[in-house]
Amino acid sequence: MKKMTVVVFVLTYLSAPWVYAEKFTVDTKTKKQVQNIMQSMTLAQKIGQLTLLDLSNEDPAQINQEKLAEVKALIKAGKVGAILNWRGAAVTNELQDLAKQHGAGVPILFAQDVIHGFRTVFPTPLAEAASWNLELAKKTAEIAAIEASAAGIRWTFAPMVDMSPDPRWGRIVEGAGEDPYLGSMLAKARVEGFQKDNRVAACAKHFVAYGAVMGARDYNAADVSEQQIYDAHFPPFQAAVDAGAMTMMSAFNTVNGVPATANKWILHDVLREQWGFEGFVVSDYNSVGELANHGVAPTGGEAVKLALNAGVEMDMEGKEVNPSTGAESTIRIYNQYLPTLIKNNEVSMQRLNEAVARILAVKVTLGLFDQSATSVEDEKNILQANLHPAHRKVALQAAQQSMVLLKNQALGKASKALLPLPNDKNLQVAVIGPYANAQDQMLGPWSGPGRFPGEAQAKDVITILDGIQKRAAQSNIDVVYAQGLPLAQTLPGSELQQPDRSLWKKAIRAAKKADVVIAVLGEHVDASGEASSRTELNFPGLQEAFLHDVSKVNPNIVLLVASGRPLALEWEAGHIPSILQVWHPGVEAGHAVASIVFGDVNPSGKMPVTTVRNAGQVPMNYNALPSGRPRNGLTWQEVPWKQGYVQDQHNLPLFPFGYGLSYTEFEYSNLALTSHQVSDNGTVTAKVTVRNKGDHDGTEIVQLYVHDQYGGDAVSRPVKELKAFDRVFLKKGQQKQISLEVPVSSLGFHKVSKGKNGFAYVVEPGIFDLWVGPNASQGLATTFEVVAAKK
Repeated sequence: MKKMTVVVFVLTYLSAPWVYAEKFTVDTKTKKQVQNIMQSMTLAQKIGQLTLLDLSNEDPAQINQEKLAEVKALIKAGKVGAILNWRGAAVTNELQDLAKQHGAGVPILFAQDVIHGFRTVFPTPLAEAASWNLELAKKTAEIAAIEASAAGIRWTFAPMVDMSPDPRWGRIVEGAGEDPYLGSMLAKARVEGFQKDNRVAACAKHFVAYGAVMGARDYNAADVSEQQIYDAHFPPFQAAVDAGAMTMMSAFNTVNGVPATANKWILHDVLREQWGFEGFVVSDYNSVGELANHGVAPTGGEAVKLALNAGVEMDMEGKEVNPSTGAESTIRIYNQYLPTLIKNNEVSMQRLNEAVARILAVKVTLGLFDQSATSVEDEKNILQANLHPAHRKVALQAAQQSMVLLKNQALGKASKALLPLPNDKNLQVAVIGPYANAQDQMLGPWSGPGRFPGEAQAKDVITILDGIQKRAAQSNIDVVYAQGLPLAQTLPGSELQQPDRSLWKKAIRAAKKADVVIAVLGEHVDASGEASSRTELNFPGLQEAFLHDVSKVNPNIVLLVASGRPLALEWEAGHIPSILQVWHPGVEAGHAVASIVFGDVNPSGKMPVTTVRNAGQVPMNYNALPSGRPRNGLTWQEVPWKQGYVQDQHNLPLFPFGYGLSYTEFEYSNLALTSHQVSDNGTVTAKVTVRNKGDHDGTEIVQLYVHDQYGGDAVSRPVKELKAFDRVFLKKGQQKQISLEVPVSSLGFHKVSKGKNGFAYVVEPGIFDLWVGPNASQGLATTFEVVAAKK
């Protein structure tokens, strides 16, 4: 991929240069230090290193003192290796001192789900993926690590790199979408950002195929072919490993019948043997204990044996549940069963020592043995009462670049599209909708701990209403606000309720009097994220009915979609002139939206997921395998016996992968390859001219796709695969020749082999189609041939 140029904000309290990470390896010095530490450890202390406890301190006034006392006793006994959800310089220092003063003196690894920001909340990961800006993703992860480490956190359960073509799945909001190439690039960027200067250890999750759970039901089984796992699901995890990820998390789901937490094939054969991963694997929350629910471990001891022998070094809050009473054991499952398992040689001492050594190596690398206490003063400076200005600046840039303009048309005889709004003091704007003035709804799921201690994170958020009002005031534009619906009536299932007619009618009156209506609708933060899958993909609750009523009195509507997933908005796309996907954009929501709506910033985001017309089309990923009877969008009545649906007009998505509009227009021309024949150890170089022929400066994301016309050994290949992209800024009237390089080594696929690993990666000679354009459905096309290199 061509190197991108972006603005990088330098934080004044950082002195280290930018360092690009490499695969995490344990050097000789670290190995020797680990061996010396282990020589002084008892069996119980070694087992303790494999235990991760959850000790939530969301509100300091509500800390469970009894639980805290229990954890302190376990720390003194050396039976705790890591602690989850315990943050703040003072409180982490207290427990760290206990650990260093007792037993073998091994420090605690404090962990937190730092998914899209810690104190500064950035757009959700899926939203950030829509920016296609790798340097920006790296920077937001770096800032999150700076803030988290200031509060004593040295391990994050991020990035989530699960690929998913199913927007019904709630956790799609945490990932990068459906494409393994874009997902791999973002995985690498985020790992490098988190682990810059070894501030925080990254944890790629959930290994593997969690994004392919059947029916999009969270925690469900995943039944996918091994070739699909290798070509679609493994790549982002391997990219994270190659970028230096120190830890990996096993998934909740089964993988072709075997629970990931007990799956030796993925955890040992692939991760360790094929990829050379030297970090450690942690289970997902209680997934070791839950092996009983999967029906593979009748006892807690059997679950521990399966998990540790498969490759799970650290257990997160594993507890055995009495099947008769439902009561949970108070002793964590590794501590409870490993002594007996080792005594009976069901788990070898060698395997235990290997697991402990991996965990200690990460702690040594992070500097936990050499580091003094976390500075309370630094915590105050970094996590100050008002967000750090440089962090806010990056949050604004991330929000602006993540937003995707889905539609922008003129109404009636108007010559210009509705957006951007004119800076006309006579313009009357009505801002309506339940998400316009909701601070907490801009943060999205897994939004981090926020202000600490004791204050709500949402206080940092600039609401969409606030941002529009402030920007409108600069042009003396009047803005009227009406909520229309309470948030409770935007939840799935609330469509059965009766609307608050007073709020509803007030919004209709405001819309009727306005020149332009900005309607802010979407999904409640509780409608996406973990355990928040949906069967429908429209606006939940009463929002569709509300929007229909608004459109009857004023068709000049700018629809802002605040959601964690791409929604199926077929009616809206056919009736609303302008639609902007704003996602859950984080603390700078209002400023980002206003800058785009009023044209101060030209939208540049592109969809990282195919947008379907309705949930019945799911999954509909752009890189699917071809059909023997493709329909190409025609109706069933016109071409029967073809792929598609009887009742639907289209066999096409609402918006394709990579789609996104701009206030300007980009023209592609002169696609050329440096050679139409390239050896299998060479590089394909495509050159294309992109011209900004519109009236606004703008950024275009130029995308390159390929298709292997005929896979070897009767292996069908995807109709298109993203292989390169570039963010290109062009002033109006400017044109540039863009060069995109694709190593031929990236054009291969996995197929059954009689070799040691079962599946072999091959790049075969043959003819390839190539497209360069603005999305997966448009572009200039050519072909090239891969030939075997001369020996």
